[in-house]
Amino acid sequence: MPDNSPMLRLLQDRVSVPARMLTEPGPTIEETREAIRAAVSAPDHGNLRPWHFVVVRGDSRTQLGDLFGAALKRRNPDATEAEISNERQKAYRAPMVIIVFIKTVLDNPKVPVTEQITSGGAAAQNILLAFEAMGYSSIVLTGENSRDEGLKAEFGIADTDVIIGMIYVGTPPERKPNKRRLDGEDFEGHFRIWTAE
Repeated sequence: MPDNSPMLRLLQDRVSVPARMLTEPGPTIEETREAIRAAVSAPDHGNLRPWHFVVVRGDSRTQLGDLFGAALKRRNPDATEAEISNERQKAYRAPMVIIVFIKTVLDNPKVPVTEQITSGGAAAQNILLAFEAMGYSSIVLTGENSRDEGLKAEFGIADTDVIIGMIYVGTPPERKPNKRRLDGEDFEGHFRIWTAE
């Protein structure tokens, strides 16, 4: 593959953009469907298709914000109104939020849960790359909300299922944040070519 391959350059140049920097317009529904089509091409041992996606956009973010606020109140009954309001605002960080989760199969003898989680992570990465190719930017966030059992239940996500992350998507700023890439000795220290002796 030539060094100037657009696909290779996309993979090497993608950078997460803080959610607070993502603005309107967000992706259309059809663009989102295309990103999900990319997601479901992720490696999937056993053809379990463990990944699922909940797309929250527009006015639906109000309900998501209410769920974030309620989840904080459950976790911390002493939370102040200001803290709860701040938690609600997390739903508005970007025009779109995609909750990526896997429905785990606990008793599969050939595909352990770790492989299912890996497949979910690959699906999430494919979404990031797909939106990047369309000219949008994104970031994956986790935090306590992604592990909150009450919030998971609101979306029909079982206790045994795993939220991989919440992907925030929108239009990037004119200048994206700089990210220091591994280079030189740093890069060389992260891989090696193994040969049996």
